Amino acid sequence: MIDWLMDPTGMGAYRKGLAANEAAKREELEAARGRAAGLGKEFTDTGEFVANTYAPYANLASLGAGQMMQDYSVTPNAYQFQGQVSDYLDPSIAYQQDQARRQLESSAAARGSLMSGAAAKAIADRAQQIGAQGYGNAYAAMERDRSYGANQAQQNYLNQVAQGQQQYNQAQNVSQLGLQGLAGQGGALERGVSSSVNTRLPTYTQQIDPSAGMGDLAVGKMRGGFTQGILDGVSGAAAPGLRDLFGMKMNGFVPGKDK
Repeated sequence: MIDWLMDPTGMGAYRKGLAANEAAKREELEAARGRAAGLGKEFTDTGEFVANTYAPYANLASLGAGQMMQDYSVTPNAYQFQGQVSDYLDPSIAYQQDQARRQLESSAAARGSLMSGAAAKAIADRAQQIGAQGYGNAYAAMERDRSYGANQAQQNYLNQVAQGQQQYNQAQNVSQLGLQGLAGQGGALERGVSSSVNTRLPTYTQQIDPSAGMGDLAVGKMRGGFTQGILDGVSGAAAPGLRDLFGMKMNGFVPGKDK
């Protein structure tokens, strides 16, 4: 009865209910935002932590790039052979020729033809044969050294080329590892931020609808209608004071105060 007297239309109760409901919703939303912010920060911190684990690899990107910029080319040097045939001649050639001469002279003397032209020719032919053979052996030895030196120079060149290529490949691998580290860093940070935003977004975009307590309006209307029914049903003879009191309330009169 007192509630009806103080708020015959029920609008006061509606407004109070609506305000209380809105305040409760806002408090609940702020709490949800606080939880989302905390969880979002955890996602961000986790992303930064994972990104830091990639730092040693990411630092290799610049190192590998610098190594790849180095010059690994090799210029072949023209092979210069310094040997001479004379360096390879057998020192015993003269001795061999002298020994051959003595043998031929002894043989010719035994036959009584030492002073003949045939003996002289035989001695000269034998000396020339020994000399030619010695020169041929010396030349062959020199060519073997020349060929070995040229082949060795070529092999050294190929080894240097292969070594340069290997070093370049290693630099490329280091660079690739660094790029993977950078990608890992970026991915971790992106996932952390994305998860943080996705966690916060639903609560931070949510708005409080002040009309969410519209159910209280029905209660107010019901109360107002019920109050009006009492006023209409009360007879002036049976309860004139009560009717007058309701009438004063409806007209804005507050008991105990002057109009």
